[in-house]
Amino acid sequence: MWRALLLIKASFLSACIYIPTFEEEPYKEEDRVAVQIQQTTREQVIALFGQPTVSRENDQIWIYNEARLKGIIWILPDKLAPHLDFQFILIEFENDIVSNIEYIEDVIGFSKNSGCSSSGICLRSGFLGEDPSEMLITSKGEHDRMAKGFRQIPEMCSLYIYTEELGAKVEIDSKLHFMIDDTYFHALFQPGIKTIVYPALPPQAFGGFYMPREVIERLQFECQAGSIKFLELQYDAPFWRRFRFYITQVDDETGRQAIMDKQEIELLP
Repeated sequence: MWRALLLIKASFLSACIYIPTFEEEPYKEEDRVAVQIQQTTREQVIALFGQPTVSRENDQIWIYNEARLKGIIWILPDKLAPHLDFQFILIEFENDIVSNIEYIEDVIGFSKNSGCSSSGICLRSGFLGEDPSEMLITSKGEHDRMAKGFRQIPEMCSLYIYTEELGAKVEIDSKLHFMIDDTYFHALFQPGIKTIVYPALPPQAFGGFYMPREVIERLQFECQAGSIKFLELQYDAPFWRRFRFYITQVDDETGRQAIMDKQEIELLP
């Protein structure tokens, strides 16, 4: 009898109730349909959706990103969790006229194929927030394939950065970038001293705990012309008091093998 009551109580305590909010979609179907390929202009797109969240490819690609609260998950007895639906519109232009439009839905997708356009641009959002700087945008498929050619350029330094962790926020020459475990950065730099900081967070901002500055990794190195460098972001956390972050330069074979299984991220300007 007592065992049965305990089981009932445990089931109740671990149960969930879903409460829909019936919030409207941020991008209405009639507005999306109004955008006609080879007809609609930039000004008309702005009239429908406003200014884009971010732009890419020298302003030839506009991306709109909005989150919709679809419902609340009530985890009994006293916890609430939001059910967010991140929606994207990707618009490509040619001579200021729309050449392609795609509507993409992605509910905080972490799988490699979630939230991807036909051109191979994948959009992720909501991992660390709704700020555009925390919105992951992968490069076009053709750019990803070019980066995976690992071509040496005599007058430039080629830098690849990747992680096997769930997520990482890194500072490259004072600019913040966010990545997850199936993505990588690739950038060409003028030769000189580069500075990488990981994680790119204030000392007190990691999970609400105080993070001593000595656990934050700061790497300065000379990026030489004609060189290709591979850096891996790692952390070790056997116990939160001993959290430690690492930036490791790996050999060419290890770096190339790791990069081949990932997607290139479009670096923010």
